[in-house]
Amino acid sequence: PNPAPVTLTLDTNDFPFFEWTLTDNADWLNLSRASGEGDGTVQLNINANGFEAADSPYEATLALTAPGMKPVAPITLQVI
Repeated sequence: PNPAPVTLTLDTNDFPFFEWTLTDNADWLNLSRASGEGDGTVQLNINANGFEAADSPYEATLALTAPGMKPVAPITLQVI
């Protein structure tokens, strides 16, 4: 079975017009949304179909970007 979704909370420090984009590099990870404006939440849904214990851990990298923003260190999600 697939694990419960993980909630990622984005806090823009009271900048309501702050536009952001979130991307990932894994075909087994689905984001509930990939962009937004201001504060928000994103559900990270893991599709574990086809996962094999011998191939564990599975890793995905999330990247958060926004116009005029310095690059943020990537977020690594690891499924064991």
